[in-house]
Amino acid sequence: EDATLAPEQESLPALPATTDEVAEAAPAKQESVQPRESESDNNESDAAQTDEAQERFINAMSGALDALQQGNLAGARQALEQAEAAKPGSEAIKELRRQLASAELTRQLSDLARRAADRERKELWQDALELFDRALHLDPSAAFARTGRQRVSERLALEQAVDHYLRDPGRLQSPTALHNAKRLLQQL
Repeated sequence: EDATLAPEQESLPALPATTDEVAEAAPAKQESVQPRESESDNNESDAAQTDEAQERFINAMSGALDALQQGNLAGARQALEQAEAAKPGSEAIKELRRQLASAELTRQLSDLARRAADRERKELWQDALELFDRALHLDPSAAFARTGRQRVSERLALEQAVDHYLRDPGRLQSPTALHNAKRLLQQL
């Protein structure tokens, strides 16, 4: 019987026989467990960082929305950059960027419309025309710019025709030129 058990005993690992041997084996076992505790700490640390990034993202997005609603476009842009740092590539950021771009375009067009109307009131036709052209460059569908451009172009052409006669009043000696000048004045 002893002969049959001997080969099995040889294949089994030796167990510690004394408490000193157990104590010596224990630190080795703790070392093998240690990485698991470290992994747990890393997982907890990663989760905390993820939670912090999510909180920064939410705060930045909230700030961007508030700034956009208040018309603070620079503040909205800055808050969006913070949100992008916390959560790069977010679809919510992309959507808010589109809204910001739309608000910026609206603001630019409103400014151009106001300035063009001011030039038009002052009969600075060329300046008004340039402002309407800039608006159309930004947004070819801007109706105010298309109609304003048409209106101002007609006034500019009329002013140039009047200036033509004023620079050389001797032309009015001709009956045809005089007739054309009278028709021009009726258009004013």
